[in-house]
Amino acid sequence: MQLIPKPLVIMQSVHKTCTDCMITEVGGASAAEQPRTSVGEDRYPHAMPAAATTVEDYLAGFDEPVQLLLRQVREAILRGMPGSTEKIRYGMPAVMLEGRYGLHFAGWKSHVGLYPVPVLDGDLELEVAPYRSTKDTVKFRYVKPIPYDLIERLAREIASRSLG
Repeated sequence: MQLIPKPLVIMQSVHKTCTDCMITEVGGASAAEQPRTSVGEDRYPHAMPAAATTVEDYLAGFDEPVQLLLRQVREAILRGMPGSTEKIRYGMPAVMLEGRYGLHFAGWKSHVGLYPVPVLDGDLELEVAPYRSTKDTVKFRYVKPIPYDLIERLAREIASRSLG
């Protein structure tokens, strides 16, 4: 059975690598209600991107709505870490400080993750705490507003610790 793609609305991540994204078709049945296709056959026009060699390549591997969110996360990190450079490390963007990693970010099915985020001091840690999933991981779900100002302040604090 061939499915005709319809306009999509983000419910969760719409990364091009995922054929089972939690998305809803406008004027149609939800993704969960769509008939399953055989393994490896895309139900939606997603495609597995090749391994990224640049941050731009990495971002281009996401559908436009998620790509926009990731670009804004990237901009917030760069504002908080002026003079930093970017590269791909461990398959994800890394913002480097004086040749050492400062902060990685990655897009996933339902969230964007920041790594490593050390335990911070005072009020900043209280703001970050609801987004922590492990000791050094912070996750921002796509279905909620992403606090770009918090990401910028977090990046600034990590930079000040790294550059001492």
